[in-house]
Amino acid sequence: MNPHIVWIEDDVDIIGPVVEPLEEAGYRITRMTSIRSARAQLETIRRADLLLLDVIAPLGGNGPYPRYAGVQFLRELRQEHGITTPAVVFTVVIRPEVHQELRELGVLDIIGKPTLPSKLQERIERVLASLRG
Repeated sequence: MNPHIVWIEDDVDIIGPVVEPLEEAGYRITRMTSIRSARAQLETIRRADLLLLDVIAPLGGNGPYPRYAGVQFLRELRQEHGITTPAVVFTVVIRPEVHQELRELGVLDIIGKPTLPSKLQERIERVLASLRG
């Protein structure tokens, strides 16, 4: 069966051109545009082969959101819901303390934005291959 990736990303301009080559390569992509939409689909995240998310992800709704809501949501998945889906972060955030916290939460790779779709696919394939052993 083709790998299933849940992608939490609010920037449609980024996700569109990057998702297309992944789908053409056979990946099944479930797109979520906010933390709120992701919270409503926890079982989808639990069953996915990989979670791809941004550190700066909107909560959903009109209010302000914490600067690193993606980190907080990943912590929530791990600690409150027991969801251990392998995770990769795709982000512009380069702060070492944020990267350290992500590693402590079990993030397998941190990919900087922007990147070529082919490079993103290569990194995702590498992570998935490492999970298969």
